[in-house]
Amino acid sequence: PELHVSTGVHQEYGECGVKAYDIMGWERDDFLCGAGPKSSSASQFQFGAACKSAAEAVGTINIAPALEGNARAWYTVCGRPDPDPTDTWWRLALVSVLGLTSFQVALLCPSAV
Repeated sequence: PELHVSTGVHQEYGECGVKAYDIMGWERDDFLCGAGPKSSSASQFQFGAACKSAAEAVGTINIAPALEGNARAWYTVCGRPDPDPTDTWWRLALVSVLGLTSFQVALLCPSAV
């Protein structure tokens, strides 16, 4: 994941603490702010100067987010190294087994679904 680099339109960069509500009525941060993502996304991606070496490794440019202009929504994000790849593989295996089992039940016993 650390070599995944995406330059394009992302959640707008802006002031911290501005809240908005999504289509389901859940509260969320309206802007991405400060040093980057918070809570669940913080371990998955980063932006700004942290992406410079990853962008160079894949041969693209690094655009840091800005409070004004096009870089408010158009900037570069890059992945972070997986802190525990073994855990990720176990989760993937578990979801795969559950999916295959559900498919088998639905295919072989349609009346049970």
